[in-house]
Amino acid sequence: MPFGLKLRRTRRYNVLSKNCFVTRIRLLDGSVIECTLAVDGTGQECLEAVAQRLELRETHYFGLWFLSKSQQARWAELEKPLKKHLDKFANEPLLFFGVMFYVPSASWLQQEATRYQYYLQVKKDVLEGRLRCTLEQVIRLAGLAVQADFGDYHQFDSQDFLHEYVLFPMDLALEEAVLEELTQKVAQEHKAHRGVLPAEAELMYINEVECLEGFGQESFPVKDNQGNSVHLGIFFMGIFVKNRAGARGQAVMYRWNDVGSVTHNKSTILAELLSKEETLLFHTDDIENAKYISRLFTTRHKFYKQNKICTEQSNSPPPIRRQPTWSRSSLPCQQPYILPPMHVQCGELCLETHASQEPSFSCPKNLEKQRMTSLEAPKRPLMLAALNGVPVARVSGREDGGARVPMDDRVVVGGAEWHYIATQGPLPHTCHDFWQMVWEQGANVIAMVTAEEEGGRTKSHRYWPKLGSRHSSGTYGKFKVTTKFRTDSGCYATTGLKVKHLLSGQERTVWHLQYTDWPDHGCPEDIQGFLSYLEEVQSVRRHTNSMLEHGRGWPPPIVVQCSAGVGRTGVLILAELMIYCLEHDEKVEVPAMLRLLREQRMFMVQTVAQYQFVYQVLLQFLQNSRLI
Repeated sequence: MPFGLKLRRTRRYNVLSKNCFVTRIRLLDGSVIECTLAVDGTGQECLEAVAQRLELRETHYFGLWFLSKSQQARWAELEKPLKKHLDKFANEPLLFFGVMFYVPSASWLQQEATRYQYYLQVKKDVLEGRLRCTLEQVIRLAGLAVQADFGDYHQFDSQDFLHEYVLFPMDLALEEAVLEELTQKVAQEHKAHRGVLPAEAELMYINEVECLEGFGQESFPVKDNQGNSVHLGIFFMGIFVKNRAGARGQAVMYRWNDVGSVTHNKSTILAELLSKEETLLFHTDDIENAKYISRLFTTRHKFYKQNKICTEQSNSPPPIRRQPTWSRSSLPCQQPYILPPMHVQCGELCLETHASQEPSFSCPKNLEKQRMTSLEAPKRPLMLAALNGVPVARVSGREDGGARVPMDDRVVVGGAEWHYIATQGPLPHTCHDFWQMVWEQGANVIAMVTAEEEGGRTKSHRYWPKLGSRHSSGTYGKFKVTTKFRTDSGCYATTGLKVKHLLSGQERTVWHLQYTDWPDHGCPEDIQGFLSYLEEVQSVRRHTNSMLEHGRGWPPPIVVQCSAGVGRTGVLILAELMIYCLEHDEKVEVPAMLRLLREQRMFMVQTVAQYQFVYQVLLQFLQNSRLI
C-alpha cells in the first residue's frame, strides 16, 4: 500500500528519539547554539558542551539559567537531569549562558577566554541598565567597549559606525541632540585609547564596572520577621538585607565567615549566624520559591568559602597575552535579552574586594613544549604527477579499500610535533579493538570524516552508541561507552562520549567530531563548512590538551578516521598542517608535506580532486584571514 513521508529539504527523514532532547543555549554574544542530550543528561553536561565551544577551562564561574513559567529568571540545577528540570520549571527549553559567580577582581580570572566572557556579561549588565552609572562613567565605559570590540580609531574613515552600535544603557532616555553630543564624546574617548590591545581594554572595562553600585549582586523580594518588605540579596562577600525601593535605611551585610547555613522550612528561609548565635527568618510567597532561594544561597556560600573569596586580595592582574584561540565576530551582535535580577544597591559595600582561587579549580600550567628540530622539506614542483614519485594511474579513485593497520603519524612542523592515528572505520567485529587502541594511546579526540552511510552504501560501522538508545550506552569488549550529549552544527556534529574501562573502573571523556557533508563522489562543495569543521577539531584539541596533567611529555594523538583511512583522512591531516604553516609563517610546501605523510601511510590523499580540494581550503582560509 503506497504511503508518503514528508521529507525535509535535506531529503532525509529523521525521527527524534524519545530518549533524547534538543535544547538551545543563548550565549553572551547573542548567538544561539543547539545541544542534544540524553533524556537523563545533566545541566553540567550541557555546560561542558558550551564550554568546549567557547574554549573555556574555568567553567566554575558560569552557569545556565532559564525563564520560568512565571517569566522569572531561574538558575538551572546543574547536577540534575536537565530535561526533567526544564519540563517542570521552564517556560520553554531555552537556556542562557552567563556568569553565576562574580569575583571582586578580574585578576582572579586566569584565562583570557574567561575574561572575555566575563567582559561580555558585565557589559550587558551595564547596557541593560542593571548597574547605575553617571554620564561620565557611561562615556568612559562606551569608549573602552568600542576599543575592545573594534580596535584602534585610525582603522575607520569616520566614526559613523558608532550610531549603529549600542553605546548607552537601555534605560537612558536621551534627546536626539544630547545623544549626538554623547556619541561624539565616546568617539573622542575611543580615540584616546589608541594602541590599547582589545584584551587590555576588556580588563579596563571590567575594572571600571567593579566600582559600580550593585556589581555582582542578586536579590529577591521577601518579608522579614516583622513583616517588612525587604530585599534579601547575595554577592561575593556575603548576604545582605536592604529595604525595598523607596524606603530609607542602610543595607545590613553578613559576611560569609559569619554565615553558618541557609535552609528553608516550608515558605520560610532560615539563615544561621555563627557570630551572634541567632537565626534570621525571611518569608516568601510559596514553598518552591523558598526552596530555590535557600538552595541558591547554599551553592554560593559553598563556592565563595571554598575559594576563600573574602580573605585576601591581589591587586596585580595577570599578564595579558593576546593570542586568540576562539573566533569572535568583528561586529558584536547587539541582541538584548533578560538576565537574572542580579543587582540591587548596597551602598559602598560592593567596593570592598577580596579574592582567592580554589585549589580544586586551579588551572594547570602550560604544558612543557618539547624541543623539536623543524623539518626543512625539499622544494618540489606543484605537480600531482611528481608527488612522492607515485604515478597518478596507481592512485585508486575509490576509498573502500581493504583493511589497513592504523598508523601513528608524527609530523614536525615549525618545531611542534603533531600526532595522528590515521585509521579505517572499525568493522562490526573490531569495535572492541578500536576502543582498546583509543584507550591505550590516550586519545581524547576522534575526527570522523564520513557518514555511516552514503548513497545507500555502508561507509563506516557505527562504533559508538546513539544518543537516545537504551541508556545511551554500549559495551565494546573491556569498554563501556556512553553518549552524554550531541551538538549539531550543520555539516558536522560534536558528540561527548564517556569511556569506562570495565576492569579498572577508570573513565575518560572522548570527543567525537563527525563531518557529515562529504558527498559519495568528489569533495565537499561547502569549503567554508569544511574549514569550520577543522576549526572545531582544533578547538577541541586545545580544550582537551589544556586539561592534561602537568608534566606529560606531549599531547595524545588525534584519531582521524574515514572508510579506508587514507583519502579523506589524508585531506584533513594535510589541510590542518598547511593551515598551521600559514598561521605561523612557515614554508607552505604541500607536495613535500604530502610526501612526508605518505612515507608514514601510503595513499594519503587518494585522488586528484582531493589534492585540489586541499588548495581550495587553503585559499578560503587566506580569504577569511584577509591575507589575499
